[in-house]
Amino acid sequence: MGRKGKAQKHTAKEIAKKHKAAKEAKGAAGGGGSALQQRKNRGEAVSIACEICKVKQPNFKSMTAHYESKHAKEWTAEVQAAYQQQFEKKKEEFKANNSVKGKGKKAKKGGKVGKAKASVSHLGF
Repeated sequence: MGRKGKAQKHTAKEIAKKHKAAKEAKGAAGGGGSALQQRKNRGEAVSIACEICKVKQPNFKSMTAHYESKHAKEWTAEVQAAYQQQFEKKKEEFKANNSVKGKGKKAKKGGKVGKAKASVSHLGF
């Protein structure tokens, strides 16, 4: 049955397209198969390989869990400090290379003012 004279303003397809565009503009992965390589490169930018088994870990917390479960005897304070420094260095390099420039402050809905920045939350920091 109809909606009694209420015109539909937007289609579901149109709304979904707008939501997808908004997510991608804020740094979401998106892009499907065409952006697969870009998503892989983004994750590889900050990952460090375990020196023993060569398994890549995306952040220090994951590396800690990996060592505690796989190489518990080798996980000393010196090794922890070395990996912590490596992750910090990679994180700084990533942030320096992927900062958003030229956006400045922009008014958002609701009167809040924010600054555009690169999203790195999915990388563990």
